[in-house]
Amino acid sequence: MKKKKIMVVEDEPIIVQLFRINFELRGYQVVGTEGPTNVLEKVIEEEPDLIMLDLLMPGKTGWDVLEELKANPKTASIPVIICSVIAKPEDIQRGEEMGASAYVTKPFDLRELVSIVEKILGTGEEEGEDE
Repeated sequence: MKKKKIMVVEDEPIIVQLFRINFELRGYQVVGTEGPTNVLEKVIEEEPDLIMLDLLMPGKTGWDVLEELKANPKTASIPVIICSVIAKPEDIQRGEEMGASAYVTKPFDLRELVSIVEKILGTGEEEGEDE
């Protein structure tokens, strides 16, 4: 069975590494990007099953990236989880309105994040049987 691929769009290498370690241990493939540059091209090339997106990055914001992803027919259906320190209700609502599948605020509970990813991707317990 093909591993589900998660793309992490995040400018903090330690966060990318945290996601990589925790999700690879659960059987996912994790690819990172060095911030928001050329994300659309990377997403089209990598074809991830899910994208984890930071909002506060140098240059282009996560909002800009989300807008680009949802506007492109090749990437519009890919679920996006926003992972951000921005926790204002209006920002969470904006994320939902722009098409994000979930909005998780930093610092986050890793078990909660894993649960959200598994729910969105339809993975979890049933995949753990063949370990």
